[in-house]
Amino acid sequence: MDERSAVPITGTWTIESVTADALVHLILRRALPAGRRFLGETDISLSALAGLSLDQLLAPDAPARFRILRDAGVLAFDGQVGQGRGRGEFAFTAAAEPATPEDLFTLAIHDIGRDFVGAFDDLGYDDATVADLVELRLHAVTPSFVRQLRDLGYERIPLPQLVELRAHGVTPKFIRHLRDLGYANVPADQLVELRVHGLSGLR
Repeated sequence: MDERSAVPITGTWTIESVTADALVHLILRRALPAGRRFLGETDISLSALAGLSLDQLLAPDAPARFRILRDAGVLAFDGQVGQGRGRGEFAFTAAAEPATPEDLFTLAIHDIGRDFVGAFDDLGYDDATVADLVELRLHAVTPSFVRQLRDLGYERIPLPQLVELRAHGVTPKFIRHLRDLGYANVPADQLVELRVHGLSGLR
């Protein structure tokens, strides 16, 4: 194992709320070099927090230890939970992968695993950076979405343009509807323009 991977990345965590369908609002904070700070927020299923139950979370304050297991590594949490909230410290131990612990930490908190990365590799995006992968995840650009675009003739669209298409609601259904209207093979950038200028309701 790379010696860097054996040194945990540490910080603090808080749970701000839990919904009726057991979604937990989790916030991670870390100090970074040069006085910078990291703040990450996510809504995560309670079932992904191994070792923490809904009963524990809703009971009076008590010590708690739980983990999030990712392909990129393990986030271990230690602290207090109760009455739907919690706080404490976390440590991320990176997996033995050919990437920096910081990159693996980023992949872990965005739940970007080997299947997601491998699928985009297979689609020809093996040059995607960690930042690219995060953008794809945040904008719900899935391998299935890219495959459907390919089936409609949109081959090897650049990653930023894939994000733009998804962000503006350009879906395979929208493209097929345009074809039915006689507008076939509309360039990807013009698809976005059509959505921006009012062709809506076809998501």
